[in-house]
Amino acid sequence: MITNVMDGARARFWAAVGGARRGDLARLPGWEARLAAALDEAVRAGGHDWIARDEFAAELAMRLNEDDEADVARWWDHLRAGDLYLAFACVRGVDAALDRFERVYGDEIRRIAQRFERPGLAADDLIQLLRAKLFTTPGESPGARPRIATYTGQGFLQNWVRVTATRTFIDCCRGLTDVPEVSMRNELAAGLPEPGADPELQLLKREHLAHFKAAFAEAAAALDASHRIVLKQHLVERLTIDQIGGLYHLHRASAARRIAKAREALLAGTRAALARRLGVPAERLGSVLELVASRLEASVERLLG
Repeated sequence: MITNVMDGARARFWAAVGGARRGDLARLPGWEARLAAALDEAVRAGGHDWIARDEFAAELAMRLNEDDEADVARWWDHLRAGDLYLAFACVRGVDAALDRFERVYGDEIRRIAQRFERPGLAADDLIQLLRAKLFTTPGESPGARPRIATYTGQGFLQNWVRVTATRTFIDCCRGLTDVPEVSMRNELAAGLPEPGADPELQLLKREHLAHFKAAFAEAAAALDASHRIVLKQHLVERLTIDQIGGLYHLHRASAARRIAKAREALLAGTRAALARRLGVPAERLGSVLELVASRLEASVERLLG
């Protein structure tokens, strides 16, 4: 039975190897033993049968094809099959692999993030942005893959994670004036409906628009890290509920509730900030405050829906 499994994996590997690389392999003594050792190392490193052996064999062949400049013997010598197996399982969204990644590399990622932390850019925010980049497919373009898929297996995954995290956090700091929080406030404010034929809203927009936008921005800035990051991910980065659920290992209903709580916090903060800015108790604002709340909720529903 074991021989049949290995034969199947070897056949899948050979079928996926490009023509030029087949000649290189044929001239390399013992490549079959190297393949078998890599597949065994992958399973030992994972501790679980996360990916079928023949599928991982095909992945190894694809990586060998992509690295067309490397000597085949040197490619095998530098291959970290266990690390590549973990990364490949993360690309596939295997929960156990994502958990393993967090256990192995989470502390180091946090230490790096803390070095880049500054006012308006919390370590937790940096970490969540990195996770989204690593494990979420960007946009909807055909063939798009999460960043973790660019790990080649040539060298330690720990070093790759360290470099990727550092570069990501440097980019966040360089664009600090353009961080998603500012985009979120501007986009939400821009989404406020026009007054149309509503005379009460016309009065509000004419007399209190500046206060309204300022209160909105104040509430966005006052959100705690968990609420702020989930709104950024859902609104600015356009992640779906399912993608956010996968990022946090949540059922989609739990992810939807997390987004709803963040939205409610933003709405409540805006109402409170507007009351303070107008210097009027909430009960004195009467229908105007109710109008603000209804229009704000409608805007946020439309933008986040």
